[in-house]
Amino acid sequence: MQSQTTGKSKLDKTYIFRLPIYGYKVEITVSRDIVKSIRKARINASDEALAGTDAVHFPVTNESISLLFLPLNADINTIAHESTHITQRIIEWIGAGYKDKEFVAYLMAHVFQGIYEFHQKAKNFLEKDLTKE
Repeated sequence: MQSQTTGKSKLDKTYIFRLPIYGYKVEITVSRDIVKSIRKARINASDEALAGTDAVHFPVTNESISLLFLPLNADINTIAHESTHITQRIIEWIGAGYKDKEFVAYLMAHVFQGIYEFHQKAKNFLEKDLTKE
């Protein structure tokens, strides 16, 4: 698992999660306010589409990248849910299909672990920043 941190902000923390074997990466943003972070990232999403959003996954059209926005307080169910979307996107991107259930299970576990670990790092970073205020 390869990763890198990008940017410094009191609003959010972003990591790049790379899956080199699949030629795919996930840009994970953990945020105090995901709607503000989505707007900051200049993603074209309507206010109606974002209303009440807890977390959101944006696969980038014709590119091997997904953008994932998670709230600071995302629970394990939310992370698992979004990990499933990303796993599905990777499988579609590489054209693997779903017949090999072990492959799907291993990929899902790997994606979930990476996202969960990055969420925890970002959460710790942002919570430390809160104590400085």
